[in-house]
Amino acid sequence: MKNSLLFAFSLTAFIAFGQSETPTVTSKGVKVIPAEVETPMLIKKPLLVIDNVVQDTKSVEEFDKKINTIEPNSIERIDILKSEQATVKYGDKGANGVVEIILKKQ
Repeated sequence: MKNSLLFAFSLTAFIAFGQSETPTVTSKGVKVIPAEVETPMLIKKPLLVIDNVVQDTKSVEEFDKKINTIEPNSIERIDILKSEQATVKYGDKGANGVVEIILKKQ
């Protein structure tokens, strides 16, 4: 279950926040790079906020590690903020979007 949660978050971040310098094709709702294109997709790391605390993640890998430490059953809600909504709430830190995770109260 934890690996599927990590995959879902990574895929969400990739689709929601990825920027492409190359043409892409959408297949079953997922953007893919055609095989003949060698330029990699540029992924901009969104801001991660857990229980209203901004997490210090300096790379996509660190973002994924933080996500992987969360027990899926402990999550109450996940909010994805993009564009103006993210920058209004978090300023420049939210420029690449925000993933807000609210955990269940114990």
